[in-house]
Amino acid sequence: MTKIVVLFILGFHLFLLLIFQFTSWPELISYPYFFSKGFVFYKDFVMPYTPGLPLILSGVISFFKFSPEALRIFTFIIILLTDLLLFFNLRLVNKTKVSLIFLAVYVVLQTLFDGDMLWFDYATIAFILAALFFSNKAIDKSRKRYIILSGLFFSLAVLIKQIAFIYFFAFLILVPIIFRKEILNKFIICLAAFLLPLIIFFIYLLITNSIFDFWNWNFYYPLFEWSKFPGYVALKISRNQVLTLILPLTPLLLIFSRIKIFLNKKIILAFSLLLAAILAIYPRFSYFHFQPALALVFVLGFMIFNFLSENFKYLQLLIFLVVVISEVYLLGPFNINSEIRFYAESEKNLVNLIKNRTDKTDKIYLFGPNSSIYALTNRLAPKPWIDTFGWYMEVPGIQDQLIGGFIKDPPIVIVYSPPLRGNAYDLGTYKPKKVLEYMYKNYYKDDVLDGVEFWRIKK
Repeated sequence: MTKIVVLFILGFHLFLLLIFQFTSWPELISYPYFFSKGFVFYKDFVMPYTPGLPLILSGVISFFKFSPEALRIFTFIIILLTDLLLFFNLRLVNKTKVSLIFLAVYVVLQTLFDGDMLWFDYATIAFILAALFFSNKAIDKSRKRYIILSGLFFSLAVLIKQIAFIYFFAFLILVPIIFRKEILNKFIICLAAFLLPLIIFFIYLLITNSIFDFWNWNFYYPLFEWSKFPGYVALKISRNQVLTLILPLTPLLLIFSRIKIFLNKKIILAFSLLLAAILAIYPRFSYFHFQPALALVFVLGFMIFNFLSENFKYLQLLIFLVVVISEVYLLGPFNINSEIRFYAESEKNLVNLIKNRTDKTDKIYLFGPNSSIYALTNRLAPKPWIDTFGWYMEVPGIQDQLIGGFIKDPPIVIVYSPPLRGNAYDLGTYKPKKVLEYMYKNYYKDDVLDGVEFWRIKK
């Protein structure tokens, strides 16, 4: 019976995902596409993330020619797999049927919090939940294989997005608390399992001579350069958004009903990972960045639930019900049955225009249009490919690096979107000065179609 109910909940989640608007993030098509065409991570194209997700996508959605529809199918699989991993964590705590209620509430909130998309943050959840599952198994039964698997899954999360390191750090400092015997041995085993995939990645960087590029784009620039650009750090949120984020945390307040709850090792671990997930939202607030924290809220909430008296258990379930109703009100209205975001009619028309006005062997550069269009038109950019985000372009020397690539291997056509009205540094408004001047000097405006300009190289 439990399996049938789980399948029903997963089916309901899939139904919600099908009717809500799907977001096809351009980077999750362009990054795998460039890699599949022989571009080297970091050296030949800029990617401010560890390579795990684009690497997986390059192998999976390449069978479907890098389409948003293929990304959507893959996203649904990842989301449903994450649901199952959450359920396994709940069942590890207690096999009561109440775990099904927690799972059902989670799938609703997951969808409401911009859940109908795949982004690097969300892709880490499955690995974090797997790591938490084996960590809790190791607490119950102190076996080496559970500790090894825990360290391994934390490492895989880091290979999806580097900020996931803080989850492993939170776990590592808790090793002396949650394990009382053979602490040093467990610490070394876990650390070794964690480091193994990272060492393999480091060897890749050595072979491709891209260590310096990786360091710059994943650590140095984000920490020391991008924060100087207006709007890059976007943590200013409204009162309504604050309330929206706080509401899912309210059922956890029942932890104060019994002092004994604070002493539970699994709760200490889950709480620490939740704090790490909240910290990982920095530097840009969006609801989908809250997704890892949301999953951990339900694991921790169910752990607390099992320590509560009967009356407090009913109270917690009631609070979750109020949370769901409140979030529907606060997050609405929703885009139902809308076209795929970043793959609307305008993008489809632009794809056809580029195909008709360039040859397959022509190099192009998208100066404004989203980067998924490279894959959708089966066209390549000169190396190194660098998107024109303001925080990229205003790093000293980056515009010169892009122009240097143009000089060595000039794009035949630059597809240019004129700036929108707004602040000079806003997305869609900002245009890098040196790159713009290079285009004006070496290209001529060949045509304007649907508000997009086609600039062809001067002969």
